Parts: sequence; C-alpha cells; structure tokens
Amino acid sequence: MRHLGRAVLLLTLIIWSTGNGQTKKDLKNKIASNSRLFKTNIDKAYIELNPLLKESQQLKDTLSELKILDRKCRYFYSKNILDSLIISSEKLQKKSAEYHYAYYEAMSNVYMAETYSMNKFYDKAIKYLSSAYNLLQKENPKSEKIFYAKANVLNSFANIYLDKKQPENAAKKIIEEIQSGNEIADPEERNRFQYLNYSNLADIYTQLNVDSAYHYAKKSIQLKAKNSPDDQSMITNYSVIGHYFTTKKNMKKPFPIFKRLFLSIKIMVPNLI
Repeated sequence: MRHLGRAVLLLTLIIWSTGNGQTKKDLKNKIASNSRLFKTNIDKAYIELNPLLKESQQLKDTLSELKILDRKCRYFYSKNILDSLIISSEKLQKKSAEYHYAYYEAMSNVYMAETYSMNKFYDKAIKYLSSAYNLLQKENPKSEKIFYAKANVLNSFANIYLDKKQPENAAKKIIEEIQSGNEIADPEERNRFQYLNYSNLADIYTQLNVDSAYHYAKKSIQLKAKNSPDDQSMITNYSVIGHYFTTKKNMKKPFPIFKRLFLSIKIMVPNLI
C-alpha cells in the first residue's frame, strides 16, 4: 500500500478506490445478468458483450474480460459460425496465457478442437483437447468447475473418436469419466453424473458388444433419480434395451420397451409425433 503525506490526496484516492471498486462490482452484476439472458435470448445477450468487454478492459478486470471472451466463443459455437469462433478462440487463448488463467486457456483449446472437429480434422481436434486436458490437470483438483471442465473434455474426446469410427477409444474416455465420478462427494449429484455417463457408454457399446450395452443401460436406469421425468438419456437407454432384445430375437420384450420409448419422445417433443 502506498504511504501518502497529504490528507487531501489520501481522501481523493479513497474516493477513487471506493468508486472503482463499486464499478467493478457493477460490472460483475452486469455479467451475471448477461449470463442469465444468454440462456433465454442468446442473440440479445451477444449484443451486450462488446460494451461489457470494453468496460472490463478499462477497469483492468482481467477475470471479467476472460469471462466475456469465453462467452463470445460460446455464442459463435452455438451459432456454428466457425470463422468467428476461431478468431475469438485465439483471442481467448492469447489473453488467458497473458493473464495466467489456465482454465480459460484450456477452454480456448476446447473451442479450437470443436472447430477442427466440425471440419473433420479429427487428429488436430484431439491435439487441442489433449492440450486442454493437460492445462486443467494443473489446476485445483478439488474445484467443481475444473472437475466438470475435465469431464466435458473427456466427453468431447469420446465424440471425436465416434466420428472417427473408433468406438473402443470413445468407450475408454467415457469409462475414464465414470471413474472420475467417484470424486463427487454428494451421492445425488454423483448419481446424476453417472446416470448420464452410463447411458452414453451403453450407446457406444451397441457398436461393440450388445450384452455390455444392455448392462450399462440398466445401470443408468438404476441411477436415475426417482420421480424425475424421462429425458434424452432415458430415450437412449430404452433404445439400447430394445435393440438388445431385438438382437436376441426375443420379440415379446421389445414391445413394452419401444412403447416407453415412444411415450418418452412424445412427452419431450409433443409436436414431433
């Protein structure tokens, strides 16, 4: 802290410091509001990003700046605007490296991986995902944000391996994700996490071993929260189990399974059927 000899200057600095702190607080509130808007009206939320970015740079609020740059990447990713996504990802990578925020540097690599994956440059995508995962491994392993970021990277690996027609490697990544789920202390949260993972694994194993696929689908169903409505994971589970009985030529079993599948889809997408 700077020691000052003049009370008037001290008073001036105190007023400036308090005002600046309040401005940063206001900025964080604006970013939080933008985050909520992003979920309901992504285009309207995007319009706010450049003014927020400018404000964060004027205040030298580096974390807020990175959050906004990351949000711009997510916008272009959701809109499938790849050229803008590449440019935004490179900006995020540069700034996160400059400010020494490994999490956002990892996210920039994830976005780059997505652009290469969409263009079917799968090996380059895998390289970027590996860089992202290595960066996240250096972060606090007890951080919930880091944990789920690593889980999402593993899931991205699996999707790319499926695109490459390598279901064995895809399954390995989901199994790694399942193993990481043991770190979740809360039983309900752990079950929600593993419910999705086992459903994904069941889906992959329809290409490898139908018996294992059936086993993992049942495991997923066992982990589903009671009284929760069917979702996409349950549709996958019903499809896998129906496929299993059809493959085994047990045609008495598939009918109720496919009926459940039909009803679940009808509830989720009422205008589709």
